[in-house]
Amino acid sequence: MENLNNKKDEKAREIKELPEKNELIQQKNISLIIDTYDDIFSDFDPRPYDERALSDDFLEECRKFIRYSKGTEKKFELRIQIPKDLRNMNDESKIRKRLREYFKRRYTEKLDDVKKIKRTGITWGVFGVIVLITIILIIHNFGEKSEILFLRVLEVPSWFLIWEGMAKIFLISKDKQPELDFFRKMSDLSIKFLGY
Repeated sequence: MENLNNKKDEKAREIKELPEKNELIQQKNISLIIDTYDDIFSDFDPRPYDERALSDDFLEECRKFIRYSKGTEKKFELRIQIPKDLRNMNDESKIRKRLREYFKRRYTEKLDDVKKIKRTGITWGVFGVIVLITIILIIHNFGEKSEILFLRVLEVPSWFLIWEGMAKIFLISKDKQPELDFFRKMSDLSIKFLGY
Protein backbone atom coordinates (compact mmCIF):
# COMPACT_ATOMS: atom_id res chain seq x y z
CA MET A 1 0.00 0.00 0.00
CA GLU A 2 2.84 2.37 0.91
CA ASN A 3 4.58 1.52 -2.36
CA LEU A 4 1.43 2.44 -4.30
CA ASN A 5 1.21 5.82 -2.52
CA ASN A 6 4.87 6.52 -3.29
CA LYS A 7 4.27 5.68 -6.95
CA LYS A 8 1.31 8.10 -7.11
CA ASP A 9 3.35 10.82 -5.41
CA GLU A 10 6.13 10.36 -7.99
CA LYS A 11 3.65 10.67 -10.86
CA ALA A 12 2.14 13.81 -9.32
CA ARG A 13 5.62 15.38 -9.06
CA GLU A 14 6.41 14.45 -12.67
CA ILE A 15 3.22 16.11 -13.90
CA LYS A 16 3.86 19.29 -11.92
CA GLU A 17 7.31 19.53 -13.47
CA LEU A 18 6.04 19.43 -17.06
CA PRO A 19 4.51 22.80 -18.07
CA GLU A 20 2.52 21.52 -21.04
CA LYS A 21 0.72 19.03 -18.82
CA ASN A 22 -0.07 21.74 -16.29
CA GLU A 23 -1.61 23.80 -19.10
CA LEU A 24 -3.97 20.94 -19.92
CA ILE A 25 -5.05 20.71 -16.30
CA GLN A 26 -5.53 24.49 -15.92
CA GLN A 27 -7.88 24.81 -18.92
CA LYS A 28 -11.65 24.80 -18.38
CA ASN A 29 -11.95 21.10 -19.02
CA ILE A 30 -12.29 18.06 -16.82
CA SER A 31 -8.76 16.69 -16.62
CA LEU A 32 -8.21 13.43 -14.82
CA ILE A 33 -4.99 11.48 -14.43
CA ILE A 34 -5.34 7.73 -14.16
CA ASP A 35 -2.87 4.88 -13.77
CA THR A 36 -4.89 2.40 -15.84
CA TYR A 37 -8.22 2.35 -17.65
CA ASP A 38 -9.61 0.38 -14.70
CA ASP A 39 -9.53 3.57 -12.59
CA ILE A 40 -12.58 4.79 -14.53
CA PHE A 41 -14.64 1.73 -13.65
CA SER A 42 -15.91 -0.03 -10.56
CA ASP A 43 -13.46 -2.48 -9.01
CA PHE A 44 -16.30 -4.90 -8.38
CA ASP A 45 -17.43 -5.22 -11.99
CA PRO A 46 -15.44 -7.74 -14.05
CA ARG A 47 -17.26 -7.13 -17.34
CA PRO A 48 -15.51 -5.68 -20.42
CA TYR A 49 -15.02 -1.91 -20.72
CA ASP A 50 -18.04 -1.37 -22.95
CA GLU A 51 -20.39 -2.84 -20.29
CA ARG A 52 -18.76 -2.03 -16.94
CA ALA A 53 -20.22 0.19 -14.23
CA LEU A 54 -18.43 3.48 -13.70
CA SER A 55 -16.43 4.11 -10.56
CA ASP A 56 -18.03 6.27 -7.88
CA ASP A 57 -14.69 8.06 -7.47
CA PHE A 58 -14.60 8.89 -11.17
CA LEU A 59 -18.17 10.22 -11.12
CA GLU A 60 -17.54 12.25 -7.96
CA GLU A 61 -14.48 13.93 -9.49
CA CYS A 62 -16.54 14.86 -12.54
CA ARG A 63 -19.34 16.19 -10.28
CA LYS A 64 -16.87 18.35 -8.36
CA PHE A 65 -15.63 19.96 -11.52
CA ILE A 66 -19.12 20.65 -12.86
CA ARG A 67 -20.23 21.98 -9.47
CA TYR A 68 -17.31 24.42 -9.28
CA SER A 69 -17.81 25.61 -12.84
CA LYS A 70 -21.37 26.85 -12.24
CA GLY A 71 -22.62 29.41 -14.70
CA THR A 72 -20.44 28.00 -17.45
CA GLU A 73 -22.62 26.84 -20.31
CA LYS A 74 -19.83 25.97 -22.72
CA LYS A 75 -19.38 22.46 -23.95
CA PHE A 76 -16.98 20.61 -21.67
CA GLU A 77 -14.18 18.32 -22.65
CA LEU A 78 -13.16 15.32 -20.57
CA ARG A 79 -9.43 14.78 -20.84
CA ILE A 80 -8.24 11.51 -19.41
CA GLN A 81 -4.48 11.26 -19.06
CA ILE A 82 -2.94 7.81 -18.92
CA PRO A 83 0.70 6.63 -19.18
CA LYS A 84 1.75 6.56 -22.83
CA ASP A 85 2.91 2.96 -22.69
CA LEU A 86 -0.52 1.79 -21.47
CA ARG A 87 -2.61 3.50 -24.14
CA ASN A 88 -4.72 1.20 -26.29
CA MET A 89 -6.85 2.83 -29.01
CA ASN A 90 -9.29 -0.08 -29.14
CA ASP A 91 -9.94 0.11 -25.38
CA GLU A 92 -10.21 3.91 -25.56
CA SER A 93 -12.87 3.64 -28.25
CA LYS A 94 -14.89 1.21 -26.11
CA ILE A 95 -14.51 3.39 -23.01
CA ARG A 96 -15.48 6.55 -24.90
CA LYS A 97 -18.61 4.81 -26.20
CA ARG A 98 -19.45 3.47 -22.72
CA LEU A 99 -19.09 6.92 -21.12
CA ARG A 100 -21.30 8.57 -23.75
CA GLU A 101 -23.98 5.89 -23.42
CA TYR A 102 -23.92 6.09 -19.62
CA PHE A 103 -24.21 9.88 -19.40
CA LYS A 104 -26.91 10.09 -22.08
CA ARG A 105 -28.96 7.33 -20.47
CA ARG A 106 -28.68 8.89 -17.00
CA TYR A 107 -29.59 12.32 -18.38
CA THR A 108 -32.71 10.87 -20.03
CA GLU A 109 -33.67 9.08 -16.80
CA LYS A 110 -33.23 12.23 -14.69
CA LEU A 111 -35.14 14.34 -17.21
CA ASP A 112 -38.00 11.82 -17.17
CA ASP A 113 -38.01 11.89 -13.34
CA VAL A 114 -38.30 15.69 -13.27
CA LYS A 115 -41.06 15.66 -15.91
CA LYS A 116 -42.95 12.98 -13.96
CA ILE A 117 -42.72 15.01 -10.73
CA LYS A 118 -43.99 18.13 -12.51
CA ARG A 119 -46.85 16.21 -14.17
CA THR A 120 -47.86 14.78 -10.80
CA GLY A 121 -47.74 18.27 -9.28
CA ILE A 122 -49.89 19.70 -12.06
CA THR A 123 -52.39 16.85 -11.69
CA TRP A 124 -52.64 17.31 -7.93
CA GLY A 125 -52.98 21.09 -8.25
CA VAL A 126 -55.66 20.90 -10.94
CA PHE A 127 -57.62 18.26 -9.01
CA GLY A 128 -57.43 20.42 -5.86
CA VAL A 129 -58.68 23.48 -7.77
CA ILE A 130 -61.54 21.45 -9.29
CA VAL A 131 -62.62 20.18 -5.85
CA LEU A 132 -62.42 23.69 -4.38
CA ILE A 133 -64.39 25.24 -7.27
CA THR A 134 -67.01 22.49 -6.95
CA ILE A 135 -67.40 23.23 -3.24
CA ILE A 136 -67.72 26.97 -3.91
CA LEU A 137 -70.33 26.39 -6.66
CA ILE A 138 -72.39 24.06 -4.47
CA ILE A 139 -72.37 26.54 -1.57
CA HIS A 140 -73.13 29.46 -3.90
CA ASN A 141 -75.99 27.72 -5.73
CA PHE A 142 -77.66 25.97 -2.81
CA GLY A 143 -77.01 28.52 -0.10
CA GLU A 144 -77.08 27.62 3.54
CA LYS A 145 -78.66 24.21 2.93
CA SER A 146 -75.36 23.12 1.41
CA GLU A 147 -73.35 24.20 4.45
CA ILE A 148 -72.95 20.61 5.40
CA LEU A 149 -69.93 19.36 7.23
CA PHE A 150 -69.00 17.13 4.30
CA LEU A 151 -68.28 20.12 2.05
CA ARG A 152 -66.23 21.82 4.75
CA VAL A 153 -64.22 18.66 5.23
CA LEU A 154 -63.47 18.56 1.49
CA GLU A 155 -61.92 22.04 1.64
CA VAL A 156 -58.88 20.79 3.55
CA PRO A 157 -57.86 18.10 1.02
CA SER A 158 -58.44 20.51 -1.87
CA TRP A 159 -56.05 23.05 -0.36
CA PHE A 160 -53.59 20.26 0.45
CA LEU A 161 -53.63 19.07 -3.17
CA ILE A 162 -53.13 22.61 -4.47
CA TRP A 163 -50.18 23.38 -2.18
CA GLU A 164 -48.53 19.98 -2.54
CA GLY A 165 -48.94 20.16 -6.30
CA MET A 166 -47.23 23.56 -6.31
CA ALA A 167 -44.45 22.18 -4.08
CA LYS A 168 -43.83 19.33 -6.52
CA ILE A 169 -43.72 21.71 -9.48
CA PHE A 170 -41.49 24.37 -7.96
CA LEU A 171 -39.57 22.88 -5.02
CA ILE A 172 -39.11 19.16 -5.46
CA SER A 173 -38.28 19.39 -9.15
CA LYS A 174 -35.80 22.19 -8.30
CA ASP A 175 -34.02 19.85 -5.86
CA LYS A 176 -33.43 17.45 -8.74
CA GLN A 177 -32.01 20.19 -10.98
CA PRO A 178 -28.29 19.94 -9.99
CA GLU A 179 -28.16 16.24 -10.85
CA LEU A 180 -30.04 16.89 -14.08
CA ASP A 181 -27.61 19.69 -15.00
CA PHE A 182 -24.64 17.44 -14.26
CA PHE A 183 -25.82 14.67 -16.56
CA ARG A 184 -26.89 17.18 -19.25
CA LYS A 185 -23.40 18.68 -19.34
CA MET A 186 -21.71 15.28 -19.19
CA SER A 187 -23.90 13.83 -21.95
CA ASP A 188 -22.74 16.55 -24.32
CA LEU A 189 -19.02 16.52 -23.60
CA SER A 190 -16.23 15.40 -25.87
CA ILE A 191 -13.84 12.78 -24.50
CA LYS A 192 -10.11 12.72 -25.21
CA PHE A 193 -7.40 10.39 -24.02
CA LEU A 194 -3.91 11.81 -23.67
CA GLY A 195 -0.63 10.11 -22.85
CA TYR A 196 1.84 11.34 -20.29
